[in-house]
Amino acid sequence: ACLGEGFPIYGLACHSARRSDLRTVGKIAARLVAMLRSVQPVGPYRLAGWSLGGFLAYEAAVQLLGAGQAVEFLGLLDSHAVSADQPHDEKGLLFVHASPLADQDEALMRDVAALRERSQAMDFAALVQAFKDLSLIPDASSDEQVRWLLARMHMLASAVADYRPRPLPIPVHLFAARDDDHAGCSAAWERIVPADRFHAVRVPGNHFSMMRAPCIGTLAAEIDRVIGSAAAQAHAFATRDSLTFPFLQEGDPETGPKDQGETPPEETVMEGS
Repeated sequence: ACLGEGFPIYGLACHSARRSDLRTVGKIAARLVAMLRSVQPVGPYRLAGWSLGGFLAYEAAVQLLGAGQAVEFLGLLDSHAVSADQPHDEKGLLFVHASPLADQDEALMRDVAALRERSQAMDFAALVQAFKDLSLIPDASSDEQVRWLLARMHMLASAVADYRPRPLPIPVHLFAARDDDHAGCSAAWERIVPADRFHAVRVPGNHFSMMRAPCIGTLAAEIDRVIGSAAAQAHAFATRDSLTFPFLQEGDPETGPKDQGETPPEETVMEGS
């Protein structure tokens, strides 16, 4: 509802952590690309992903370009690099993913710190209830649902920690939360994306509040603004660099970019955490 009119938007959900065959960013993105192309077989495509979902959107762009398809827009919504040194126990993962939801509320952050100190004596169910009491986990969530979500996020974080993105011949736009470490987030991508293709846009809020009202209205306006000029930029870079990026020369001549004018672009949002 926040983005402008004129194109459909599809949110592609990640798979269950129980899928042992989908443990790398490449394989996870391939599943998402197949879902996207089942709706629209031919580009141009517009891709965006929040948090870890930004890495999936990036790899999806790699695969679509490699299949000869046009990617008109690639947006990374505060997508930070993740540490490979993540906790493996359920309680540790719960603190990793639920604690940031305190959203810089100092009183709530103190409550979380106190909860961490006494958490060793608590079982998982009691800890989940304590987070519910702090309104950091929805009351309706069962222990099994929380376990499922934590397992999925741990799987995604592990996959992203092992992922090594390669440069792309299209512009990449990072929408970085103004209240967080914008410089650190940008620097990581600047080491991957050539300077003339990388664009950092600062938006209000932190990693979580940027995706909620009122901040999300500004984010949507910035995405609309970028999309307005993205098509020409993407075409110019892809044409100029077609020989520099040989992995892009794998497309099917029957469904390549020559058909792109016949199908309206898709807007795809890949979720993360």
